[in-house]
Amino acid sequence: MVDGIEVLTDNFDDLRVTARRITEVIPYDLALTTIVDEHPSLFSWLNLLNSNIALIITIMALVCIVAIISALLIMIFEKSSTIGILKTMGASNRSIRKIFLIKSADIILRGIVIGDLIALALCWLQRQFHLVRLDSESYSMDFVPIDLNLWIFLLIGLGTVAACLAALLIPSTAIAKIDPARSVKID
Repeated sequence: MVDGIEVLTDNFDDLRVTARRITEVIPYDLALTTIVDEHPSLFSWLNLLNSNIALIITIMALVCIVAIISALLIMIFEKSSTIGILKTMGASNRSIRKIFLIKSADIILRGIVIGDLIALALCWLQRQFHLVRLDSESYSMDFVPIDLNLWIFLLIGLGTVAACLAALLIPSTAIAKIDPARSVKID
């Protein structure tokens, strides 16, 4: 006599498919319950965490975009006399815009690389030494687990660079509005 059988799957994403296949072959008087059916509150909590992660990453990307737009506008207004000189020497708005976009991309890439290195170091420290502890009665674990996936870091970094550079196209149009006659005045 058997009270139950536990079936493990290598990939959690295949849980529903595996459960459906097992249901098709077991007799009608047996019931199948998955781990999601047995612990719905835990999995709803995990789904809530996943939605929070997407929201936090979106907010961080927006803050990054606003900060880099502000930095570009400050650079443009500080260098308005240089822009005026370049225009009087025959530089096109497009070439000047390109200079500022390249300089901004350099700032963005440095910031993302430094930020990612710090984040990777903190994640590694947490993974190795469990520095951030949790109340095991409330969270079913003693520490915050970390999944170090370099592809996620790379994709988020590249997505942030792309979003920031796309957002920079709008404020870089301020270069075209700079009048060389006004910006090159001798004081």
